[in-house]
Amino acid sequence: EGVLKTGDLMIFPRELAHSMCPETPQTDKQQHLSFQESENREGTGILCGEVRFHHEGCRYLLDALPPLLLIKYDSADAWLRPLLTLIINENHNIGMASKVILDKLSELLFTLSIRQYLMDNPHGTGFLSLYAHPRIAKAVSALHKHPEKTWTLKLMAKQAMLSRTTFAETFKSLSGWTPGQYLGWWRMQLAWSLLRSGEKIARVSAKVGYQSESSFSRAFKKTFHIRAGQVKSVYRRVQPDSLAKVLV
Repeated sequence: EGVLKTGDLMIFPRELAHSMCPETPQTDKQQHLSFQESENREGTGILCGEVRFHHEGCRYLLDALPPLLLIKYDSADAWLRPLLTLIINENHNIGMASKVILDKLSELLFTLSIRQYLMDNPHGTGFLSLYAHPRIAKAVSALHKHPEKTWTLKLMAKQAMLSRTTFAETFKSLSGWTPGQYLGWWRMQLAWSLLRSGEKIARVSAKVGYQSESSFSRAFKKTFHIRAGQVKSVYRRVQPDSLAKVLV
């Protein structure tokens, strides 16, 4: 339980039963109104939105977050205030490309919220904590930029400026994964996006660091339980069912 103030941001990465009530009793019924309809009305207003995910790997991100992500307005004033101002202004003046602009602002709001969470919780666990660790994050960034390289534990540890033992133990304690498991997971997430965009399997396998198309195809099927060639057809059939609810 807690008290929310003007501008505070709440994100529910997963469905979670919750309730909110005003500090001062109000007599009117709760109403669900468009932004324009809510103008010039007495009472407390909550601006709601949602972020939908189309990538198969989104569950790893959402599962790594707490049930409720609360960003206090005062602690994130540098980015939250101007971003909310843009969102409110765009809702005030619906015009050309407003939906596209609001969609992008919502994505930015969600992304900055995750970064703020990592800054506020630098000693957390889960794979997101890898990005907050000052040395491990350097190695992870290198893996992201060059997934095609033949990465060894020695090379990854060198990026982090740690010994192999310290690097491996720290990586495992933070995320629960070995560096090799994370590298394999990242390569598969990247491969999914590339295949969905229409790239050929042989080209994708080389881009994500596999020596042969057959070894890539086996790894892909083990991860996603479908063949690499089925990605586009599966994506067309399945509607995105993972979302995060955003309340301000």
